[in-house]
This record gives sequence, C-alpha cells and structure tokens, in this order.
Amino acid sequence: MIHSITAVSSLKVIECCMGQCSWPCVCNWREETLMEDEVIHDLDSFECTDTVGGHLRFLKPKCDMVITAVRRGQAQVVRPDRQIILKKATANEKAFYEAEECASLESFLPMYYGCALVCTEFGNEDYLVLEDVALSNPVQCDVKLGFVQRAAHHSDAKWKSMRVKAAATTSAKVGFRHCGLTYCDWKSGIQVKEDKYAGQLVQAADLVSAFGKFFNQEPGRTWPLQGAFRKSVLKSISTIHALEGVIASLDGLRFWGASLLFMLDAEAIWNQDAACIEESLKIKLIDFGNAVFIGDGPDKEALCALTNLKSMLAAMLEKTTEVDPAFEVCRPDLCVQDAEQLKSMEGARMLASLLSPIHEKS
Repeated sequence: MIHSITAVSSLKVIECCMGQCSWPCVCNWREETLMEDEVIHDLDSFECTDTVGGHLRFLKPKCDMVITAVRRGQAQVVRPDRQIILKKATANEKAFYEAEECASLESFLPMYYGCALVCTEFGNEDYLVLEDVALSNPVQCDVKLGFVQRAAHHSDAKWKSMRVKAAATTSAKVGFRHCGLTYCDWKSGIQVKEDKYAGQLVQAADLVSAFGKFFNQEPGRTWPLQGAFRKSVLKSISTIHALEGVIASLDGLRFWGASLLFMLDAEAIWNQDAACIEESLKIKLIDFGNAVFIGDGPDKEALCALTNLKSMLAAMLEKTTEVDPAFEVCRPDLCVQDAEQLKSMEGARMLASLLSPIHEKS
C-alpha cells in the first residue's frame, strides 16, 4: 500500500523496466505526473530481513508491492517482483549513490533506484532502494576493505579501538579480511556459515586456505584449483583489476568501510554444474555508509587492499598442497588517510556543535 501526502508539487514519475536494460533505462519508459510532494510506504508492505539497534535495516517488498523512489529529484515507480531490497539510508551512503562522480562505478555496484520513505515506529524513515544482488540460493564471501576501519563520526576512543582491532586481524597486514562467508560442506551436506568473528581470527599466513573455503568448493577441496572454480578466481582477478582502474580515476573519494561481495549459486555447486557455477559468479562493491569525499587523489588505501586481494587470489591459483603460498603485499602511506580521517572527524564535531542549539530549541 502507498500513502500519499498533501499535494504540494509535482514529481515526474518513470515506470522502470526493473533492470532489463542498462541504467539509465532506454526501453519502454512510461512517464506520468505524480501530484504529491512525497510518497510514504506502509511498513506492512515489507518483510523485515535485518534489524540494528531496533531499526529495520533491510526491508524486502512483498510480491505485489510497488515502490516510488526519488533519485536526484525525479521519482520513478519500480515494480520489483522481489528483485529489490530497501536499506536504511545514511546521509553518506545516499550522497555516494547520488553523486555524479560515482557514475563510472555503476557496473560494480548494486543498481540504485533512489530513496523511498517508509513509515516505521520511529516515524517516516529514508530507505535506499537497491537491486537485490543476492542469488536465490547463494553462497557468499564478504571481504571488508581497509587497513583500518574509518569513519568521520568516530570518537577519539573509537579511533584507538579500530586500530587495535585492525592490528589483531589481517586488515592491518594486507588491507582486507573476510567479514563472513558461506560455503557448501560436502562432508555434512549443508551450507556452513562463518561470521565476521571467525574472519577476525584468520591469520595472514592462512588467508589462501580461509578464502579457499569459498573459492574452492569441489568435493574434498583438492588442490590445485581446477574447472569452474579456477575460472571463477581468474574472473574475480580480472574484475578487481577493472575496479582498480575506476577507483584510481576518482579524485578525493574515500571508500571507508566498503566491502567487496562475492556470490555463487549453491544449487549449481551441489549439482557440480560447472557452466552454471562459472556463470553465477557475481561481484559487487557495497556498504558506503562511511564513504566520504575528502583529500586529493584516489583512495590509495582501497587500491592497495584490492591489489593485495588480487595477489592472494593469484597465490590461490598456485596452491598445490595444504601449505599456503606466500604473496607480495602492497602497503599505502597510512599517515595520509589518518590525517584525512582526523580532518573529517573534526568537521563532523563542528557540525554537531552547530546543530545542537537547533535540536535543543526543537
């Protein structure tokens, strides 16, 4: 159900083909005029898939749900058929998806349709309307990028704790860690899930084997990699290389807190269908709640992390025994991004102090 608010201004509405062609869509657009300033979606029209601090972080539209999303001032009606998901919006992530500078990244990101208002117990809340990149029955690997996790809203205590946490994981050594993965376990016959805490325990010397649980799901997990899984690793390396090229061209954008998500079709793995396994591989850059535009030049921390991820995958191709091969590690000058984060933290505090009197009056 869609509830319309008081008519104040008109928004052009575009009925989208739901991703059947490239963005921006060029086929079968139907333009209408929506004579309302805002559209609010009823919470009963969604299924909640995740909560954080009581807030509904992810919402999945029900089958008959129609979403009206606003992107850069223009509204579009999206008829999802369960192909989209709504994510609780933050100012940073919304700005990231709305920024013209990020257009070159679109092939690496979930498709973004705009923002929708949802009436929750906390009031009308902004949600990003995104392509649901998950397969119907996926196994996946979430790779958290960064030699240390950063955000403009961090306190001094959080600044210190993030560095202690990074030092205890592979993040500080290679610029990435697994933040959760699932894989098909042939011995038990079930999908096994490792959460982010398991990823924090992985040591740098064991990275190839740790990620091999996802990238090598052959029965018995024999080495060297062969067939569809070898091709999937080669495709992953090629995709990461292309992503590096785009990020290297983006001046001032920092991918703090971003992840690279890898997905394969579990059913194809259980059926040992090599062609479907290879075809099902999807790789998307996600999570931009802490992304910022600050500083000069590209994000060298993210670039080094991606270079090291490529090197680790290349080492996986060379693995022939239970012993993991070593790989060369690239390290950025973290002092530069430390200074940028401190600058962003100072700006966030200044903004908060300016807004405090306004909040107190209201």
